[in-house]
Amino acid sequence: MLIANMKEDKFSIIIDESTDRGVVKHLCLVVRLTIDNEVCDYFYDLIPIEGASAIDLYNHVVNSFDKDSIPWRTNLIGFASDGANNLMGNNHSVSTLLKDEVPNIFILKCICHSFALCASYACAKLPQMAEDLVKDLYNYIQSSPKRIGDLKMFQTFLQIKPHKLLHPSQTRWLSLHAAVARVLEQYNALKLFFIDAVSQAGSSASARHILDNMNNPYIKLYLLFLDFILPHFNNLNKLMQSETVQIHNLRKNIISVLKTILEFYIKPSYLESTDIESVNYRNPSNFLELKDIYMGAKVEAVLNTNNYPDNDIQALKLKIMNFYIEGVTQIYKRFPFTSPVLKLIEVLDPKIVKEKKYNSLAPLAMQFPNIVEASKWQELDDQWRLLRNTTSINFDETDIPKFWHNVGKEKIGDEEAFPTLSKFMNCLMVLPHSSAAVERVFSAINLNKTKQRNCLNTKTLCGIMHSKRLYNKSSCFAHNINNKMLSLFNKNMYEDGDGQHEEDIN
Repeated sequence: MLIANMKEDKFSIIIDESTDRGVVKHLCLVVRLTIDNEVCDYFYDLIPIEGASAIDLYNHVVNSFDKDSIPWRTNLIGFASDGANNLMGNNHSVSTLLKDEVPNIFILKCICHSFALCASYACAKLPQMAEDLVKDLYNYIQSSPKRIGDLKMFQTFLQIKPHKLLHPSQTRWLSLHAAVARVLEQYNALKLFFIDAVSQAGSSASARHILDNMNNPYIKLYLLFLDFILPHFNNLNKLMQSETVQIHNLRKNIISVLKTILEFYIKPSYLESTDIESVNYRNPSNFLELKDIYMGAKVEAVLNTNNYPDNDIQALKLKIMNFYIEGVTQIYKRFPFTSPVLKLIEVLDPKIVKEKKYNSLAPLAMQFPNIVEASKWQELDDQWRLLRNTTSINFDETDIPKFWHNVGKEKIGDEEAFPTLSKFMNCLMVLPHSSAAVERVFSAINLNKTKQRNCLNTKTLCGIMHSKRLYNKSSCFAHNINNKMLSLFNKNMYEDGDGQHEEDIN
């Protein structure tokens, strides 16, 4: 069914590479398309690879499509992946090779990866000792059952929930804020724990070092600041991991986050009079006075209730100012604010249709001649303008695919009222807004290819992933087993690609 839909309908692909528990490197292909009036990300293929150059990965993608006789040069309209140079480089990458074959393909670097990198680069402008404290606390306590037990005694004494510390992983998008928030939640219990640890004979140098850092009020201020600022990056990150249609919200939500961060250190009068694409965010003449920059309510409260030296406060604010500037720099660097597609695609939103904000869809249709040819642009505009004045349509519908499905069912007499318009919008909905879907596939693979099942071959993993997709919305016991499936149930089902039986390999 998936392949049949890919042969008939427009689709996007999301790809990434990873190495599994069995030290096998795979290229994963996820397809985004509409099936049964629902836009979803579907696992398509898992390909074992040796070389990971741009041409190697491109050939694997193309060969996978050609194997299933999929007309990808006409049906492929979108491509997303992380920002690795072999995937998204400007000169020679999978994206450039695809664009050579499909000139009008929509290409997007994963927003989740991009915003995680924005936060990471910005955090590098703060003193490393704050992040080091979070890591040191985790490494010191969570590696020892005895220390975990000792910490629980202090948690119980202070009536704090006995939560474990979290590890700030470099490879997990949202982990740093979660780890910082947990340390702040447990701060008093942790401090008592290390006071007790240092007071005992033979206490380690690492325990004394951690206690010294916990007694440093400026390190805690930086942790409070991170607890305030990181959710601005992470909340957008979470939204972009959604499997629902989000492409029309992408530019709007990123601008919202960007403006919020800019307001922390840029003069409001300047922001109000300047287009977001033209903001000179590095010019000191546009900055608020240092005393007026915003650092979060908890940081402000601590500074107002304690007497810190002016020089130390100024140094703190300068570091936080540098965080803001670097964070904003990275957002501007990584997000294509001038992209005509991302500007205009908000027309998918029923509220935008109702507002009659756009008089013509031709500028957007020009970006996708492989969906609507020029000869039908007037027809597209006629239907667009008619839709805005159709009273039988529910413009308050929040389910985007459902709204455009209902538009497609509208009739004038016995004929469809909006055939060209609904087809165009249904195609736009399959454009990708992140590559989170392929990360979920790799997570599912690691849940199946465990230490005990580390010899699962790629063909078996593909079968498991396709079965997971098939039974995603139904029960396996309700599945209809036909004769073709039964015929495949024989001794050859255990053979790998070389004709060997799986038990012989294991």
